[in-house]
Amino acid sequence: MLRDWRERQTNLTEQAALKTALEQSGQIRLADDLFTFTEGDPTTPHKNNGDPEQDQDVTTPLMLLPNTTNSPSTATATPAAAAAAAAITTTITATSNTDVTSSTSNYPQKDFDDILEEVAKRVRKNLEIDKLGRKLGFSPEDIEGYNATNHKSQNITYDGTLQMLRDWRERQTNLTERAALKNALEQSGKNRLADDLFPSSQ
Repeated sequence: MLRDWRERQTNLTEQAALKTALEQSGQIRLADDLFTFTEGDPTTPHKNNGDPEQDQDVTTPLMLLPNTTNSPSTATATPAAAAAAAAITTTITATSNTDVTSSTSNYPQKDFDDILEEVAKRVRKNLEIDKLGRKLGFSPEDIEGYNATNHKSQNITYDGTLQMLRDWRERQTNLTERAALKNALEQSGKNRLADDLFPSSQ
């Protein structure tokens, strides 16, 4: 699917278009992880002193998707580029799986996943999970499903809560996730937990 889509793009538009599509489909973290640009927003053209011959986007991306066509290309893929399309497919598939093992564990900042697990361990009551879930933007039906996962076995677990937090993280970026989680914890009444995990110095 991705390669068929790429046939309808150009070298200049494909990365910005894919990044936009990922963000609009809720895969914000994946877009943030795969596409880091050396200058500003890749969708914003850079002007060159009014010279019409140079009035074009000169932003250089750090990652390019592999060229699968036989036509000449002015773009050169980085060593990591060959894995980009596969990473997208793998991540999108993983987010539809209810298993608590999340594709986000493949990405940097593993310490934040540890924070998510600590939150899941300490937010155990159904009412607390419901409050936090609402502040994170989940519907009552979604929260009920996560709670049901916690009660799947004879022993109550925090698997569903952890999955809820990891699913929420997919809609965040590295720059927003900490402040957003701290804010949600405080608004749901878990001020001490927020203070323990995110001291004011951070």
